[in-house]
Amino acid sequence: MAKSQTDKSRLPSKYSNGFVSQAQFLTECMCEIIAKHQRKKLPFKFWDLPEWNKTYRRHITEAYKLLKKYSFETILTTLNDSHIKTRCNSFCYPPLIKLLTRNAKLIRKYPNSIPTIQTSEVNTDASCRIPLQSPLNKLRNL
Repeated sequence: MAKSQTDKSRLPSKYSNGFVSQAQFLTECMCEIIAKHQRKKLPFKFWDLPEWNKTYRRHITEAYKLLKKYSFETILTTLNDSHIKTRCNSFCYPPLIKLLTRNAKLIRKYPNSIPTIQTSEVNTDASCRIPLQSPLNKLRNL
């Protein structure tokens, strides 16, 4: 944790007054996702708390391993995916790895713009819904 911006610590931390490395930033994002699953809020400097200390340390090592394989932009884009935000609780989550490889290919294909990739969404527009009919309503329509 650096108080001023350096070459390694250049991203502003959401949970401290300083700057953090890419792995620390990704770990904060993952801990946010985990906290949302548990319906909790992360406090300031949550990694110092006994409840989050182990989780933070485990995920930061996993983040460093991912940064060796994928770019920071690829990992961050994947973590912002709606499918990952609702189901993921670790950097080792298998669909996360699949999305990382897919996003890495897309980012290599379109290097100038980092695409916001989303999984298939369910269309909840009322105009496309087919109303269900009960057996009684089917008989009335005859």
